[in-house]
Amino acid sequence: MSNAVQTLDDLIERLAGAAGLAAPAATRVEGEASSEPAENPADLPDAPAPSVSRAPDAIDAALAAPSRTTSVSSLRDDPAIVAFRRELIDGMIRADTAHRLLSLLSTILDRMSAMRG
Repeated sequence: MSNAVQTLDDLIERLAGAAGLAAPAATRVEGEASSEPAENPADLPDAPAPSVSRAPDAIDAALAAPSRTTSVSSLRDDPAIVAFRRELIDGMIRADTAHRLLSLLSTILDRMSAMRG
C-alpha cells in the first residue's frame, strides 16, 4: 500500500473518530430535553405565568417546528472516496500530489482540534 493510500486511510479514521463513529452512534435530536438534571435549579429561568398572553415569537415558532435530526456516517464507503482511492491505487492520481493534499488536510484537522481545546 502506498504512503498516500495509508494517509487517506488514516485521515478517514481520524474523521470517523472525531465524528464519534468509533463507538455506537446515537442519533441526537436537536431540541430534545436532556435527561440530565440541571446543575442548579435556581439558575433556570422562571416559566411565564399561564395567564399571561403574548404574541408568538421566534422561539415559539422553533418549538412548534418538527424536531430536526442529525446523523453521522463514515466517509469510507462514500462513492467519491471509493473512486479517489481506486484511482490513487491504479496510478491515475499522482501519489506524491495526493499525499501532500491529504497531509495538508490532516494539518488543518490538527489545528482545528487544537483551537477547540
